[in-house]
Amino acid sequence: AKLKADPQQLALYDDLAVAYNKRGDHQKAVETILAKDKLKPGQYETYANLGAFYIYTGELEKSREAIAKAIEINPNAHFGREVYQKHLVEYVLA
Repeated sequence: AKLKADPQQLALYDDLAVAYNKRGDHQKAVETILAKDKLKPGQYETYANLGAFYIYTGELEKSREAIAKAIEINPNAHFGREVYQKHLVEYVLA
């Protein structure tokens, strides 16, 4: 309801997408975070979340790409955790 009232509140897209993901609706999580990306592209949080959501949808190539973008934007976020997440995706792809 808050997002419908004010669609410019970008953090709400992240919150809603994570909620969808936790409920097991991974595709809806992807759709929600991509809607945020259309409003304001290039946000670290968008790509970090998208990379995680794509793991759950089984789209590992897309996951790797999104995580790489997140790392480009902010390599030290989450104590550098995305680097290891990217390595994990690459390991599974191999």
